[in-house]
Amino acid sequence: MERKLSRSNSSILDLIRGISAQLVVIGHGISFCGVALKFHQPNFPWVQNIAVVIFFILSGFVISYSLGRKSYRDDYSFSHYFVDRFVRIYTSFIPVLIFIVVIDFFSKSINGSLYAYNEAFNVKTFISNVFMLQDYPFINFVTSFGSARPLWTVAIEWWIYLFVGALFFTLKNKSKNAFVYFFIVFLSIVPMYNLIGGRGNGLTLYWVYGVMIYYIFERAILKSVSVISMFIMMIALVVMACYRVMSDLQEYDYLFALYIAGVIVLLVEISTRFNFNAIVVRVSTFLASYSYSLYLIHYSIFDFLVTRYGGGYTVFFTAFIFSNVVSYFFAMLFEIYLTNKIKRGIYSFFNWRYMG
Repeated sequence: MERKLSRSNSSILDLIRGISAQLVVIGHGISFCGVALKFHQPNFPWVQNIAVVIFFILSGFVISYSLGRKSYRDDYSFSHYFVDRFVRIYTSFIPVLIFIVVIDFFSKSINGSLYAYNEAFNVKTFISNVFMLQDYPFINFVTSFGSARPLWTVAIEWWIYLFVGALFFTLKNKSKNAFVYFFIVFLSIVPMYNLIGGRGNGLTLYWVYGVMIYYIFERAILKSVSVISMFIMMIALVVMACYRVMSDLQEYDYLFALYIAGVIVLLVEISTRFNFNAIVVRVSTFLASYSYSLYLIHYSIFDFLVTRYGGGYTVFFTAFIFSNVVSYFFAMLFEIYLTNKIKRGIYSFFNWRYMG
């Protein structure tokens, strides 16, 4: 039986994810609004890029945990996995694309020539993004739709999900079907391209770091280590990570990401020794509950407000608050309510046992 995440473990992961999403908003806001320039390249690394590294590490950990927890059931297959991932990604992603159509059309109408994304605001780019083809390797195809610049990372995540899931279940079932392996090779194009390079300079590798630290957690390798020792190890890793990223201001870096992965697994293991109170659990759950929607939406909101009203702290805080409020209600409708409803509906249609 797989080692289960405790309430405190889940809370620390939620807290990391929620804070990382806020860092993305803050980082992009600093760039858009021209504020707090000492926390901005070339004086400071891009905090939004650091958050992306954390997201990919967390994703590798969580997907590995999900596969490990469910795959021991004989009735759990690639079809179940695909539905889980598809619904999780697309239930919010498609409404976000529609939201971008609306806000960018409005921006083009009132800001005129100041709108900067005409080449990416068209039907071809919209449809290509629906199929996660933004910035597909080796093809000068399309980029992220309209003003939604962060969507390129979602495409990488999607192809990693498909490749890992297909490979996992093929190996588990010991399939000898040649077509299956051909399909896996096709699915591997984006993950392999981003393994040691690509736009994020190794985002697939950072995802694999997440898999590695999951196995450290699952095998309870740190279980016998004292909390004090783990705190010392974590401080050492934080210092090394800070030195590494400040020395060359390169956030997408394999050593920096490795140090961050070490910090995350230590935090998870340390949290095992504590029982977080209800307030901490509620705060972490709240922040994580709309982090995906916030990540997808905030850039377009900042772009619209800055293009219309200029930069400065007033616009920064207005856009920050507005992004959070809109994303929260967006998430409640699509990321949570509709996701659960659609997933349960699909499971019911195929008469599958619901697995959460």
